[in-house]
Amino acid sequence: MVRTSLFLLIFGLLCLAPAIGQDSAEPPPAEPSADGQPPEQPPEELQLPPLVVAEKEILAELDQSETRIRALTEKAGAAEGADLRILGRQIVEGKLDYLDTVNKLVKNLLAQETEGLPTGELRKRVEADLQSLPEAFVENIEATDEEIVKIRKQRDEAEPADRLSFEHSVSRRVDWLDALYKSYTELLRQMELVGLDASESRVDLTERTTIRADRLAGRLVLVAERMKVVQQRLADAPDDATLKSEIQVLEEQRTTLSRAMSDTAGILDRLGLDSSTYRKTLIKSTGEVTTDVFRGGVFKALVGDWIDESQDWFRTNGRVLAFRLIVFCLILVASRIIAGITKRLLARGSRRSRTKKSALLQKMMQGLAVRVIMILGFLFGLNQLGFELGPLLAGLGIAGFIVGFALQDSLSNFASGVMILGYRPFDMGDMIEAGGVFGRVHDMSLVSTTILTIDNQTLIVPNSKIWGDVIKNVTNQTRRRIDLKFLIAHAEDVERIEGLFKGILQEHPKVLDDPEPMVKLHALGEYAMEFVVRPWVETADYWEVRWDIVRAVKRMFDTEGITIPVPSRDVRLTQN
Repeated sequence: MVRTSLFLLIFGLLCLAPAIGQDSAEPPPAEPSADGQPPEQPPEELQLPPLVVAEKEILAELDQSETRIRALTEKAGAAEGADLRILGRQIVEGKLDYLDTVNKLVKNLLAQETEGLPTGELRKRVEADLQSLPEAFVENIEATDEEIVKIRKQRDEAEPADRLSFEHSVSRRVDWLDALYKSYTELLRQMELVGLDASESRVDLTERTTIRADRLAGRLVLVAERMKVVQQRLADAPDDATLKSEIQVLEEQRTTLSRAMSDTAGILDRLGLDSSTYRKTLIKSTGEVTTDVFRGGVFKALVGDWIDESQDWFRTNGRVLAFRLIVFCLILVASRIIAGITKRLLARGSRRSRTKKSALLQKMMQGLAVRVIMILGFLFGLNQLGFELGPLLAGLGIAGFIVGFALQDSLSNFASGVMILGYRPFDMGDMIEAGGVFGRVHDMSLVSTTILTIDNQTLIVPNSKIWGDVIKNVTNQTRRRIDLKFLIAHAEDVERIEGLFKGILQEHPKVLDDPEPMVKLHALGEYAMEFVVRPWVETADYWEVRWDIVRAVKRMFDTEGITIPVPSRDVRLTQN
């Protein structure tokens, strides 16, 4: 049966086609010349028009194609196994080449008739070929359908591991069937171009194509539903070899059916039929959005189905969903309230704690507690909506690992932020010099520290740069010492100068008595004596007292007639 079905089309082509090789038109005999001698005959190529020459070449191609098909058929009659399959494929290719050549012959015929050339014999040949082909197409289509049904039955009866090979065989024959339908459609167009009555064949092709489209659509839906079931079972048993084999077979079926459905929809379009329903089924079954979705009928049908399905779903699940949404919102509100209460309790506990905590650490603990409570509330709310938290948390863990690996510098900043919060080298409001900048600490996160400079510039410094460098905290201690140096001429009295400096320090109300201020002759320079003045003040009064003392010293110098010496040099010129 299989071997016979391979040769049905070639027998239809060979039995009904007239003999090939006859010339399309016999040239009239040449008249004798005036002297009774036959005229000289020019070469045949110079006598025939180009279209007639092309006709002869096309007829020669048909001859070669028929000869090749006949020879392959004879070989296939005695072949078996793999040789038979190879010869069968070559015969199929030969048949398609033959059809293409007939199409070229039709175009040549129409071109010759347009130019007014005699085409009587050629038209007979073309009409005979075209009229003989529909029956051969029908026979091959039916034979191929029978082969597909037989192989599918063998596939269903085979072991799961062997079904994929049968599905490949089905796929090849379905592709051949698609080629038959396409060529059948083109044949009808050629028949109508040459004026043959193709109405009966068109009705037959329309009926067959419509039936095939319905079958393909039904199979696509069944395969899609089966794939969902098998995928769910495979998720529960990921190591099941039988389920894996079935998934491969189903994927091969879906690919074959979707390709055939797309081709069949194209044939329906060429026949002037509506294919939007089948294209919609193709998109919904495969989940692949193609250019077919932009067809007016397809898009409208998809939107209509989506609206209907949504309405049905809301009718069935609307109340449950509304209740779950209300619960979700209540959980978020409750989480927000609990987070606020927790923040206030942490703030109150920090104030009452005997252990001194930095403002940065308190702020960080409060913010972290609020975020943790809100995240837990959000996850619990998602669980109430029906989301599985296990896969979600696993996915978040994997994503966190990937992000952490990609953001190694940020993790270094995070670790440095934890160290800063633990060791508390500075707090909010402190004046520090760290990371190459100097200013007041405005804010801090686990990644960076915000510093305001004296001229009110905002600097964002990574924590790793601060922790990895020297941190100079200017305002961490409650008291600071002001270090001042003054140069006095050697001629001045040391006790008198020291007394004047001490008097200035004693008169200033913000200079502390304990520790006691220091006024000493520090060094004797080349041109001046160097006095150091070192009073102690509250840290907050540092700059105010410093500026006041410098100003008071200048006024004292002016009042007492004390001069600040400057370097001098004597330059002598000698003449030799």
